[in-house]
Amino acid sequence: MSDYNSFQENFAQFILSASGFRKVFAPAEGGLPADENPAPGISEEDITACAVIASVYGQLLSERGGKTIAVGMDARPTGPAIAAVLIKTLSDLGFKVLYSGVTAAPELMAWVKTNPGIDGFAYISASHNPIGHNGFKFGFEDGAVVGGELSKKFISAIIAAAVDEDVYSKYSSFESGSVLPDPSAAKAEAAEAYRNFSNEVISGLPAGTKQDTVLNEIRSAAASIGIIAELNGSARGVSIDRDYFSSFGIKSRFLNDVPGQVVHRIVPEGTSLDMCREALEKAHAEDSCFILGYVPDNDGDRGNIVYINDHTGCAEMLEAQEVFALSVKSELEFLRRSYHSVKAAVAVNGPTSMRIERIAAGYNAEVFRAEVGEANVVNLAAEKRNEGFEIRILGEGSNGGNITHPATVRDPLNTVFAIIKLLAFGGYSSVTEAVDSLPAFSSTSAYEPEAKMQIGSISHAELKANYESAFPSEFESIKFDLKKRFGITGWYEVNYEGTAARKGVGAQFRSGKQTGGLKIILTADEADIAFLWMRGSGTEPVFRVMTDLEGGNDEGMRYLLEWQRKMVSLAAGL
Repeated sequence: MSDYNSFQENFAQFILSASGFRKVFAPAEGGLPADENPAPGISEEDITACAVIASVYGQLLSERGGKTIAVGMDARPTGPAIAAVLIKTLSDLGFKVLYSGVTAAPELMAWVKTNPGIDGFAYISASHNPIGHNGFKFGFEDGAVVGGELSKKFISAIIAAAVDEDVYSKYSSFESGSVLPDPSAAKAEAAEAYRNFSNEVISGLPAGTKQDTVLNEIRSAAASIGIIAELNGSARGVSIDRDYFSSFGIKSRFLNDVPGQVVHRIVPEGTSLDMCREALEKAHAEDSCFILGYVPDNDGDRGNIVYINDHTGCAEMLEAQEVFALSVKSELEFLRRSYHSVKAAVAVNGPTSMRIERIAAGYNAEVFRAEVGEANVVNLAAEKRNEGFEIRILGEGSNGGNITHPATVRDPLNTVFAIIKLLAFGGYSSVTEAVDSLPAFSSTSAYEPEAKMQIGSISHAELKANYESAFPSEFESIKFDLKKRFGITGWYEVNYEGTAARKGVGAQFRSGKQTGGLKIILTADEADIAFLWMRGSGTEPVFRVMTDLEGGNDEGMRYLLEWQRKMVSLAAGL
């Protein structure tokens, strides 16, 4: 049994954000750091913490009149132990719990969204974080992760419960039991709901003869395509991918498709795509129809892409920003083809490359931006739909995940089919031709070392104030070089919080702890051509920075990134 002080120390390790609640659950042992340890057990303090968090969610759901909760998890070793705590806590509170076991996040959320008998969900996952991490995503009947003001209320309630000694006493000796319910019936129901929902998302139409017509058109393009799915032991290994591809006549080969069979770094960026790239090259040499491959993160809500480059004959990885850009181009083309007179728009996060504005302009579509966090972008899209905009696609280009309406979560199936639809309806003969058509931009990858900084103990508010104070003189000191190199002559600032984007310099354009994204947009003859961006991560103890530059100038992007890192370091007093 833990004591109150040890529980408080442990609970303080949780990162609570609109993106989810996460911490390292595994211990450091056997020569492994805790975050890389695949141990399945969790501590007494973590058992108490999970029960407290579940009880707060139960209270929120009860206030909304909810009675039935779906619970699923990704393929991490600590998932079953955490699930046992959540299920018992929620059951003790009088909720009916539907447990689907290891389930891809988009599958669980589609099931909840389309089943009027389910009032909310608890999904156990740490997404792209290393194997020793775990955590939660909670949502309600719309199948979306709790966001906006409700997310702030939820987090505040969790923090209040965690320091309440009466709440601690109630759950400090919590016994979850080790026997989980049989997930097979719930899992089958979730898979069927996901299959039907995927048809609706990909076709843009509800079930019926019109949907069948569109899906058959897509089948005609898909029948000549082969796909490599390197699943890295993720929850997608027990999702619908294999059968779904087969239903479109797509050839597929699966690698590492047993949940828990994690063979490389979980985040699907950089070297994490090497195994898929090598397998695609080999498959393409044997059968030229194999032109695409994807790798998801552990909960299966993102799938970054490798493809056969016609110019080199080799398999190459697409940058996350390129994956999103292709998806946006595809879905805007699909929207124009299907609905000619709508007021089209795209919703993205702050660090998504400005190539999206260039693509959207070709379709007379607007671009709206929110703070980082899937829930923020989903909420922004909902707000803009209420204003009369048709938003077919949204997402966070900085991590490559696209969300295709009416889905409310990233999904690799939607990404793959966006590329297939671009070939079917966009007039491109190959993926290479589609990639070559993208506006040329160079963007910092969110997962390269230079994109992360440690800023010490300084608050985000103080750092941003220092940065804003220094930036004008910093700009003046190199403005001639900026003009000579890039044509840059001016700048302005935008701050992102939740669904709001506020143009202006100073704390009056921010609120609370001022943890949102801050962007300096650099202009040439009043046209936006580059940006410098910064934000403290909501899911990792790091400060993120990046730059984006028009023109496909990687060296120039690095120049701007080095300048940005220097200014952030100075602002942090490092």
